[in-house]
Amino acid sequence: MHMEPHEVLVDGDLLCCRATMSGTQHGEFMGMPPSGKRFEVTGFDLLRVCDGQVTDHWGVMDAMKMMQQLGAMPDQAPA
Repeated sequence: MHMEPHEVLVDGDLLCCRATMSGTQHGEFMGMPPSGKRFEVTGFDLLRVCDGQVTDHWGVMDAMKMMQQLGAMPDQAPA
């Protein structure tokens, strides 16, 4: 997986990052066999850093879009 940061903000011990995550499924993932399919989704992460170590992490990403791109879910709801 590759992560491309777009904005990174730091305030005290907190770090926020909006990024694009992309990759190709070469191995088993969440019970799905390797598909060779690519995905690209946007995510947001908030981390707390103390003494150079990440102590807390909160993150969101468009997991449904990733699963659609990997073929685990249909692109659209049935009509």
